[in-house]
Amino acid sequence: MLDVKRTLPWKTLAPAVPLALLVLSHQTFGWVSILSLGLATLVLVGLILFRLITGIGSGRWTETGANRALLSSIIALTILALLMASVVVRGDFYRRHSHREENVAFHPELGHAPVADPALREAGLDLAATVGQHLDVLDPGRTQVVVVGDSVLYGWGVVKAANSVSLLDERLPGHQVVNYSVSGYSIDQYYLYLRKHLPRAKADALVVGIYAGNDYESVGMSHWSGHSTPVFELRDGRLSLFRPHTPGFNCIDVLSGSLLFKPLWLFPRFAMGLEELVCNVRTLSEPEHGQVVTLLLSAIADLARAQSARLLYVLLPDRNDFDRQGWYYREKSKYDALARLLKGGGYDVLWFRDSIEVSGVDPLSLYLPDDAAHFNAAGHRMLADELHRELGERYGIR
Repeated sequence: MLDVKRTLPWKTLAPAVPLALLVLSHQTFGWVSILSLGLATLVLVGLILFRLITGIGSGRWTETGANRALLSSIIALTILALLMASVVVRGDFYRRHSHREENVAFHPELGHAPVADPALREAGLDLAATVGQHLDVLDPGRTQVVVVGDSVLYGWGVVKAANSVSLLDERLPGHQVVNYSVSGYSIDQYYLYLRKHLPRAKADALVVGIYAGNDYESVGMSHWSGHSTPVFELRDGRLSLFRPHTPGFNCIDVLSGSLLFKPLWLFPRFAMGLEELVCNVRTLSEPEHGQVVTLLLSAIADLARAQSARLLYVLLPDRNDFDRQGWYYREKSKYDALARLLKGGGYDVLWFRDSIEVSGVDPLSLYLPDDAAHFNAAGHRMLADELHRELGERYGIR
């Protein structure tokens, strides 16, 4: 009876040690998470081996029982080793339903940001002297029209000369039109990027493109398409970053880029849900989500006002937003929600869906094949024409 009382606390508390370490690794980031996860693994392995050795050494197990325990321990340790190896092995794994992001890398505040490419180094330019994923260089002798957005305004899928920002630059000889856009960014990242880089420009106007397909949704999540991203939350009615700084060794990025997740990205919703379960993420719910978007739109307006720049928002439709009876528009589209927030703020807005519908052009002819987000060359030409007209009529920028 005495032996049972002595061993019972040990049997009860021992499994709690790796569990507590796993909880710690989930709640924290950086080296604390890595050390906690490593210690949890070592403790778990030690418990398996200790149970096996003490069980065989005690002589209480039959030969059959000992063999079964040995086989079970080998299987458990093998599974654990394979699981660890699948997380450690890295790779450039493609996320289904998402384009590859070129010329960007992890960034602790922005989630990801442009990096220098060989052409930049050959030209002798410093990355810090550039803006946007195209690595545009500001001309200090000219005033600028600053354009910021995600891969749509970056011009993914077309050559740089054919994207709407480059075409707008040709139409405005009196200004330098600079492209601050970065693939994968959303409204929160527009704000953070502009807060740092807009003061560098002599901006006459600021054009902010909001893509209705995912800009609203991704603002409410600290992980998006396998990357850690900044997320604002409300504290005392004001915007506050959930995590101002994310180390490179973090649960979201480590898991997402691992061999373990390679097949899981065939089912992106499941993969992101698993990240929510395993990692310490922040997901906004309504009404906080909408309030955060509203405050971010206002914060961007404040940045423009501080630089004496006129602000023009552009609401860019998903291709499915033209089918107002379709499932996507009825169940998933955030076009109307974003339109209400933009109208409620009293902002100048170019409603590009309206422009396309008024033109009578088939919307499908303006998008890349099998792509609901990105415009082809014809779509970019129309967008450049509409931006040129809107800037001229509203602000006299021609």
